[in-house]
Amino acid sequence: MGGFNGAGKTSTCEALEKMGFKCKKMEKVCYDPNARPLEFEIFYYSKVLELLGGVVADESPLTVYLYVLGTPYLEGILNEFEMSPYVKDVANGIMRYIKELKSAGHKFVWLTCDPVVNLKRLNFEGGCRYRPLLEQRSLFIGYLKELERRYVKNWLESGIIDLVIDTTNKSPKEVAKEVVEGLGLGKGRG
Repeated sequence: MGGFNGAGKTSTCEALEKMGFKCKKMEKVCYDPNARPLEFEIFYYSKVLELLGGVVADESPLTVYLYVLGTPYLEGILNEFEMSPYVKDVANGIMRYIKELKSAGHKFVWLTCDPVVNLKRLNFEGGCRYRPLLEQRSLFIGYLKELERRYVKNWLESGIIDLVIDTTNKSPKEVAKEVVEGLGLGKGRG
């Protein structure tokens, strides 16, 4: 499952577990105050590779792809939607990997929600500062939502994404049911 922070990936994964599916969840890593927020985000998202192999993973390389595209804007290096050749190479490498996973039979679900809901759902766990980049940069969420609008429709039409679900007004249980039905997964697997 892909989607930005607060879209409901982990909650949906937990609901799928209750339905009998195996699920791998991204480890929650506390923010290191000695790291720049962007450095921490890249470190955090690189951990998505550890998730592959489960029946359901609560993160996707598609999310990493859009974050990579958003980093030049975040850092104020380039004007909107401009990318250096280096950023394009990184993004293209991620997309090549996504296509390889897709050809191996992986299915991709994208969860989306209203940006206000994204911000509301971000939280601190046990005093752990978890996602400072998004907490402090609400404009970045707006930019990511524009990237999402531009890319997700294309991914759905081209068959990279199998299903897109708006989680804004849905419970994790409702989203999990929509995932199961939308992908034709039938009963839970245990």
